[in-house]
Amino acid sequence: MPSERTRSQPTAPPRLPPLTLAWATLAWALLLGSCGDDGIPTRYEVAARRPTWTAPVATAERPPLAHTWTFETPEPLADEDTAAGPWRPGAACTAEVADGRLVLTGPGPLLLRGPFDFSVDPEIHHTLVLRLSVRNVDALSVEWRAAHDRFIPEQRTSAMTLTGDGSEQTYALRLSTFRGVREARDAEEGVELFRLRFRGTRGGSPRVEVDSLALLSDFDDPAGGAFTAGRYHRGGVYRDAVALGVPGAITTTLTPRSASDVFRLALAAIGASAPIDVVLSSGTASTSIRVEPGRPWQGAQLAIQGETAAPVTLQATGPDGVLLVGSALHLTPQRRPRPDVVLYVEDTLRADHLGTYGYGPPTDPHLQAIAAEGVVFENAFAPSSWTRPSMSSLMTSLVPRAHGNRHHTRQVPAALVTLAESMADQGYLTAAFVTNYHAGLWAGLDQGFDIHHEPRAHGASRLASTLTSASIHQPMADLLAEHADVASFVFGHSLDPHAPYEPTTEALRPLLAALDDRPPADQAPTRDRTRWADDTLQYDAEIRHNDGQLARLDEALTALGLRDDTLLLFLSDHGEAFAEHGFWEHRKSLHQEQVSVPLVMRWPAGLPGGRRLDDPISLVDVAPTVLGLLDLLPAETWQGRDLSARLRDADAPAPRPAPLLLDVIYDESHPAPGEEVGVVLYPYKLVARVTDGLATPVSLFHLTDDPGENANLADHPEHAERIGAMLSAAQDMIDAGPRVPADGQAAEMDPAMREWMVQMGYLDR
Repeated sequence: MPSERTRSQPTAPPRLPPLTLAWATLAWALLLGSCGDDGIPTRYEVAARRPTWTAPVATAERPPLAHTWTFETPEPLADEDTAAGPWRPGAACTAEVADGRLVLTGPGPLLLRGPFDFSVDPEIHHTLVLRLSVRNVDALSVEWRAAHDRFIPEQRTSAMTLTGDGSEQTYALRLSTFRGVREARDAEEGVELFRLRFRGTRGGSPRVEVDSLALLSDFDDPAGGAFTAGRYHRGGVYRDAVALGVPGAITTTLTPRSASDVFRLALAAIGASAPIDVVLSSGTASTSIRVEPGRPWQGAQLAIQGETAAPVTLQATGPDGVLLVGSALHLTPQRRPRPDVVLYVEDTLRADHLGTYGYGPPTDPHLQAIAAEGVVFENAFAPSSWTRPSMSSLMTSLVPRAHGNRHHTRQVPAALVTLAESMADQGYLTAAFVTNYHAGLWAGLDQGFDIHHEPRAHGASRLASTLTSASIHQPMADLLAEHADVASFVFGHSLDPHAPYEPTTEALRPLLAALDDRPPADQAPTRDRTRWADDTLQYDAEIRHNDGQLARLDEALTALGLRDDTLLLFLSDHGEAFAEHGFWEHRKSLHQEQVSVPLVMRWPAGLPGGRRLDDPISLVDVAPTVLGLLDLLPAETWQGRDLSARLRDADAPAPRPAPLLLDVIYDESHPAPGEEVGVVLYPYKLVARVTDGLATPVSLFHLTDDPGENANLADHPEHAERIGAMLSAAQDMIDAGPRVPADGQAAEMDPAMREWMVQMGYLDR
């Protein structure tokens, strides 16, 4: 079955932005309207999700959403930004219409231009289909733009090879492949004009005969089905949903657990020329919702009456379009108290650049306040030195080799159980706010989230800045307010302080005032001194910026009354190098500057505060520890340790030492491409090279005596036995391989994604 579902306090109430206050007011109004007999607001858990919908006979036949062009005599070519009318040829072409076919001939590249006679909705029209025959033409590329844009090279598909023997062929291009790069728009932001560029072969005059040109929709079911289930999005916010043709109706059956159960869902209209009116009813209870086209998801809910199974019907009326019915949740009053859980990941943050971990410059005043009330793990390790494998380990509680998502061409296999899926199965609403593609849908890490915000939902679909924390803290607060009556697991992943560093002046100011750019004597770079000073200052300023946004999120928790009973986790996916061992940035080594990360937990109502634990911990241990704190069951496949007893009781014994496993693949841009693994048996860390499946020792460091990892002990005879034992643990990890086959879990990379990877430093141009 698909996954079901899971600092000091300010002295005065903080002022929140108007939007947050509006959501807070709405949330508390909902709560006060659903109080129990004792006057305490009802707090819900998720009893079930993804209902089984059945479709009664549609109330009327809906019009198709696909569009097919018929050709008329082309108008003379005019300025492409002002001309209107049907399809027309480029300047080098001649065109005629014969028997419904458009025939282009010319000496050079043949161009066929728009504009259309209707507006294209990329969320409706998914595929451009051409039926044509060509002679002396070998390739086709497609360009696109909005009405008032211009055609630019970044908005062009790669050349498609054509069969140039004069036979009629059909070619289909998914609009999802039309992705802009740099400042170009992508197809999801609106397409109104296409330009087809046919490339002729040498010798002979190019000729193209276009029999038909159409935009097809996945929602036009040729079998006549009334709805389709899938993962749908509006504005980059993904939900499990059904797509219902309008007019139409669907029905499900729910069995209440109590007299206070509710049915909650989200609605959105696409491809509709007018509002869609929805009636949600069960028995004598009903509610009406008007869903406006072009709007984000709209919430709706209905009280479930009675104590026996009863049908719930959703009726949608309107002239046309599709109604998305998403994140359908059957909620029931909590059987026992459940805190909210907020998991906040700050990308590329090394622990030793935080005051929380002894750093001098004022990078993290608010995190220090959180740490004073919470628990700090002083020796937390990322399982890898870059985002994709490390975040996959955090979410699956598996080392990188076990989950297999160690390269940008892979995804987390769907058969693995994620933290979000486990919490969802046990009664939590789950929501993600991601601004790094390596931590979202492209990596397969949307698994288990009822509501998943991709980077484009926050304006981060193309890299203008890595300061994304400012774009997610408000939506996270809004969701917590909107669902204040439901136990929620909310995951946020911000990009700052990932390179390229472009901090705000406001964040730079306190660091400039306390400027001290002298590195520790044992880590002073021998080269690139100026770059070191500039980069570390800007890096620190981006940390300071993120800390300010974390403070605003914390203020929202306080204003909503959720702060004390929220388990807040703050951590990073990996660190950043500043030439300590000859490398810059990350994914370059398994040295501490790239794998030592912060991990801070605060839960005023459930954990003692002001504690620092020196127990070595991996991000693999986070998921089972969270579920242990919530008294929930971890997945049987997880490898991590549950350290909740140690967190609850300061006198509880430290966990038995266990090797922490690290893993990284270096690509061809690295001086030594290939694989390395690491084993931490604190205070020792072994790094080994992997060749043909065998691990060979490279270095051994004593992390407390030599925190800068300058004295390699691998060749010291007195450590031979220790190295052998640690190497055996590494080899066991290598030999075990992935837990499940990775077949079918490839991650495609379009031109826009590749450009993003280049700008982020993951690939060479």
